[in-house]
Parts: sequence; structure tokens; C-alpha cells
Amino acid sequence: MIYVMQPLWYNKNFYNIVKEILEKDYPNKAIKRKSFCNFLPNHKTPNTYFIINDVHLKSWDGLKKAKIIRNKDPHSHLILVSNEFNYQKFFRSHLSFLGVLDLITLDEKEIKTYLQDII
Repeated sequence: MIYVMQPLWYNKNFYNIVKEILEKDYPNKAIKRKSFCNFLPNHKTPNTYFIINDVHLKSWDGLKKAKIIRNKDPHSHLILVSNEFNYQKFFRSHLSFLGVLDLITLDEKEIKTYLQDII
């Protein structure tokens, strides 16, 4: 399963891009948009989480959400979608992100590459 973790009221541009790619290239793959972490880990195939980390949102901390997900689903793929690129902070969080995407300039080819590698 592929999840986009973002606040409920947040802009859906990233979610729509991922959804369009999946509908076009992988019609049998499902995507869900969530704002909370109440799910069961899948031990057959790892789940993939695109986690929005917008530094302008005080009520949403993408790194804390990633830590919760990593604790509940240790074999999952985490991809951070952020407008802050403090790689030292990301590395020191020990969350083993598969990658970091730029939230400001969403590159559809880069998103497609991550989806191809995962699926």
C-alpha cells in the first residue's frame, strides 16, 4: 500500500501527482491519503509512505510522523517530501529515508522513479 501522510486541510497537489502516476502506470496499486498513523504493517510487501514535511506548518512535524511510522512499521519505505533540506538533521534522525523530494518543485519524473523502484 502507498500512503501520502499530510494534514487533512493541506494542498493535495503531491497526492494528485502520485495518484495520476499510479492510475496511468500501475492501475492495480492503491494509494491513501492519511493524516494520522492508525494502520497495520504489511509483512508480505513493505508499505511506502510519502511524508509531507512543511516547515511553515507549526502543527505538523513530518519528522515526528516518520518516527511514529518507523516504530510501527520498521520495514516500510519512507520518502520525505520537504521544503527544508537539512540533510544532517535527516541523517541524525536515524529514520533511514529512501529519499527526500523537494516539496516546492515537485518533479514528476523523480516521483515516477521512486515508484518504479518500489513497485
